[in-house]
Amino acid sequence: MDAQMLTMQREAQELRRESAELMRQSVEAQKEVAEAHKEVAEAQKEIAKTQREALEAQQEAQREAGRVRREMIEAIRESTAVQRESFTAGPDSIPAHRRDLPEPPHVVTPASVIAEWRENNLVVTADIWAMAVYILPAIIAQGECLYPLSTIASNTGLTEHRVHDALRMLQKRGCIRQTGVTPDGAPVYALK
Repeated sequence: MDAQMLTMQREAQELRRESAELMRQSVEAQKEVAEAHKEVAEAQKEIAKTQREALEAQQEAQREAGRVRREMIEAIRESTAVQRESFTAGPDSIPAHRRDLPEPPHVVTPASVIAEWRENNLVVTADIWAMAVYILPAIIAQGECLYPLSTIASNTGLTEHRVHDALRMLQKRGCIRQTGVTPDGAPVYALK
């Protein structure tokens, strides 16, 4: 019986050791959880701070945009008032030194070319518009357009046949003229 008692005491002592080890592990786990909670709380604070700063920056940008918008509106109002005054005052109200100024040189832009085509009763269809928007910058900048039909077609979304028809229409209406052909066979166009 003493041996049995001794065995039971050893088992109880072993259980107490295991219990103490489990308690120690539990305390360690609780410390790790507490540390993780602390890190999460710090991260949340940092996120909140960043969000506040972003919101403040957005609000400042909106205030600045509103200020610029108000300034633009005021400038437009002032310009409109000056124009209104000059129209109602008549040509005699324009100072002589301003009346004698030469007209500013005409700047050619794709939009001005298309406007001129419209003035000459050319119906600017979607095909002509798409093609003109692509070729006019090259014609204006370089004096001529050296693009093959396939290049114009791929960049405008039109078929080569529709590009060809649009170019022929512009030639017939006196908007552009063919000035030659590149070595690879692409037609060269210039403004008329």
